[in-house]
Amino acid sequence: MFHALKYKIKYLRNQLLSNLYNKSDEKTRKQFEQLKLDPNKVPVISITFQNPSVTKWQITQIQKHCQDIELLIFDNSKNEDQANEIKQHCITLGIFYYRLPRNKVKHPNRSHALAMNWIYAQFIQLKKPDYFGFIDHDLIPLADFTIKPALQNKPFYGLLYGGGRETWQTWAGYTFFDRRNMENKKIDFMYHFQIALDTGGYNYESLYRPTQLNPKEYANNKIATLELPNREAVNIQVIDNIWFHIGGIGYGDNFANKRNYVEDIMKLTIEHDNLIEEYQVATKTLAANVIFNGQLI
Repeated sequence: MFHALKYKIKYLRNQLLSNLYNKSDEKTRKQFEQLKLDPNKVPVISITFQNPSVTKWQITQIQKHCQDIELLIFDNSKNEDQANEIKQHCITLGIFYYRLPRNKVKHPNRSHALAMNWIYAQFIQLKKPDYFGFIDHDLIPLADFTIKPALQNKPFYGLLYGGGRETWQTWAGYTFFDRRNMENKKIDFMYHFQIALDTGGYNYESLYRPTQLNPKEYANNKIATLELPNREAVNIQVIDNIWFHIGGIGYGDNFANKRNYVEDIMKLTIEHDNLIEEYQVATKTLAANVIFNGQLI
């Protein structure tokens, strides 16, 4: 009883925050209206946060490897200098950039959810692309990738995530949708900790639960052991055998080692078209932590 009331109060608070935040002005609307999306590509939104060099790398790698993705940068940075640097990278590389309205929220999941709700309401609902997606700002393709085939005859695609229950979602950092399936449905990218779901979990009742789940049709999640030249073997997280998740590097809390390792991979991607294939020495598939038909997958 107490826990149910606690979550209800938190839900109402998050709804209030989202409603207060979820506004735009005429200047923003005109800017979005004037943007011409490529009809042959899927608009994919990276919500960046205070890491200009990683954003630049993500842009160049997507331009190199993802021919059916139109990357759009929506910046949720708190630091103005870093935001300006990200904007300059976007201008130089010919990528759409938009500085999201400021929010004072410190909780990272809540801040991310507010940004996703704002983008869906103000941008996606206005532009109405057939498909769209969200990716984490530190997710980097290391080989060629196309998203359209994965979305055929499916309402959404991405990396399955669950809290060890029969509830599930696609991870907010790698999630793609058929927007037409979302019409006339309540869409809310807020987290739903009450049923063990992360950012985007409040879409469980409207989007995920009505869908017949076939785990084989969704992204795979692996730990790949890479042995780079003149370096010890290191474990990294790889999604769909292509997307390197910087946050999943196996150096624990040693941020200096993580940074140096990422810099090494950055340099190697200039010369190599499939870094994982060339330097992978071992791989292990990770479970989605979803209970499906009584089995944990």
